[in-house]
Amino acid sequence: MNQKSFIDFTKYGAGAGNIIDKHEDKIFKELNKNFFNRFAGYANKNINLIAPAPTELVEIEVNSGFMDTTFLNEMGDYDIFEFQSTDIRFDDELRFGGYMWRLHRQTKRHVELYIFSTVA
Repeated sequence: MNQKSFIDFTKYGAGAGNIIDKHEDKIFKELNKNFFNRFAGYANKNINLIAPAPTELVEIEVNSGFMDTTFLNEMGDYDIFEFQSTDIRFDDELRFGGYMWRLHRQTKRHVELYIFSTVA
């Protein structure tokens, strides 16, 4: 290709890996910006991308989740038993769901949640 914006990495032979590894992120981000600007025009959207934005969202947060009782059952899955003495609110549901998600993510096992409430 004779386009100035096209870089043919195949002509660099075995050393192309180093060139690609060092510059691929910048190259592909620029290509993406150009692609999405053109795509916006095709989609009849009146937007123009002016600068790249962060693509890596780093969030370091340490939370300890203390479940009431957790058992490993005979099928190799985890059962969480929660005992609730107040009305179950949305915040409680989020917390219980977080227990299930984190335990599954860390163990790669199926997780069941059982909630025992003293509120009728």
